[in-house]
Amino acid sequence: MESYAADSNLYYNGIWNLLRSDISDIMSRYTNHRSALWQKERNPFLDRWSNVKKLLNDSKENWSFWIKWYEAALKGEILNQEMLEQIALISPKDWEQGPKRVNGLIAEIEEGFKGGATETDHPAAPSEIQKNKLVLRAVAEGVSAQVADVIERYFHETRQNELPEEFRALQELPELFASISQVDESSDYQVQIEKLKGKIKELEAGLKIAQSKSVNGTFSKAFLEQAGKSLGDWKMWGALGGAVYMFVGAPAQTGTTGIMDSVSNIVSSARGIFPMKP
Repeated sequence: MESYAADSNLYYNGIWNLLRSDISDIMSRYTNHRSALWQKERNPFLDRWSNVKKLLNDSKENWSFWIKWYEAALKGEILNQEMLEQIALISPKDWEQGPKRVNGLIAEIEEGFKGGATETDHPAAPSEIQKNKLVLRAVAEGVSAQVADVIERYFHETRQNELPEEFRALQELPELFASISQVDESSDYQVQIEKLKGKIKELEAGLKIAQSKSVNGTFSKAFLEQAGKSLGDWKMWGALGGAVYMFVGAPAQTGTTGIMDSVSNIVSSARGIFPMKP
């Protein structure tokens, strides 16, 4: 790739621009669109692809899926994600038998999704648990561990065995996020997400009360300084806000304004109770 593109300056002027754009799209996990494989730059392999496509069409093997798959990537079209997942899960033993065997199995899978392989007009977003299980689980496990660590530090610093009532919803989040990380079915996933929304609402209400108590002196200065070593951990609050945004509050999803307002209020209240230190 580097050798071929160097003469036309694509390596420096084009490849990295495309790479940055792709990374940006990947990070925007909830997008319902795809970028074309080649955007501002002209596809330098277009002529070669035309030749390869002709060879594939003339082959005795059925390469129609692979042609469709690559041209969808070229145009930025979306193929049915469930179909692609089934294709990806074809047994390694079948792949080892070569294109005749694999392409035949792919054709059978495609037949099962006939009429829904390409969704370019109004693509239905696949469920979050299907879109990227590994990322979802890593985020859920990570924030679960962070919240649990903060709570444990609070117990250690204050010699208490329970959080203040206003923070009590926080104590239930590690187990909830751990449950989310283990979900495999879309219906179960949505149940856990609804529970998460409820706990975020509870935490929002509790922190508003806690903030008022910190302002009027109900919480002593000594207590706030002591609790601030744990509950004032802004890495945890940032991770929690980011996780809620990822699971239920992305702009592309409808009906999530309220929950993101709650997250914003939580952050504001936490900042009022435990000011962020430079």
